[in-house]
Amino acid sequence: MNIRKATITQLSTSEKKNFGLEESEFNTMLAHMQAGDDRLFEKVFLSHFKDCMNYLKNSYKSSQSEAYDASMDALLAFRKRMLEGKVKYGNMRFLFTKMASQYLMASKKKSTSEYLEIKDLRLDDQELDNDVMKAFDKAWEKLPHENKNVLEQFYYKKTPLKMIAATKNITEAAMRKQKQRSMEKLKKYLLEHLPSA
Repeated sequence: MNIRKATITQLSTSEKKNFGLEESEFNTMLAHMQAGDDRLFEKVFLSHFKDCMNYLKNSYKSSQSEAYDASMDALLAFRKRMLEGKVKYGNMRFLFTKMASQYLMASKKKSTSEYLEIKDLRLDDQELDNDVMKAFDKAWEKLPHENKNVLEQFYYKKTPLKMIAATKNITEAAMRKQKQRSMEKLKKYLLEHLPSA
């Protein structure tokens, strides 16, 4: 099957949202894919993988490897959904990018241990999206330097509280209280900036 070649400026809005494919092309290629022909999967990979990585790096300030891992996880999950008939023609680029964003957030959440206890805010993974990250960035900017330093040391650098306390000449118990106060401030600022439900 020949895929119609066109520059991005020649594509309709619908095609731009769907990896350069017309609906009939997508449906035909999907049927072929379900029969073992992976050209649709390759089309998705070639047309959107790099764009998705760039979006994650720009929007979430993720590293190259974080963006790659999240995009790859999304690609594999997207392929599975296509094979199961769960992906419909519409705005597939958005769906793919949304999935990659959620994989990235889940990864960040896991790697920062409790994602700074964001679960306490009763947000599920579906809601860990661009709005939450923007709110988090604003909350982080508002946080005093001393509080940022404590949280960075403990959550990002994985420094034990006992060691942080020693560098500040305070007890471990006092350090634990300081960390808790820093968390409470961060959550307060985060709630201020989250969009209303």
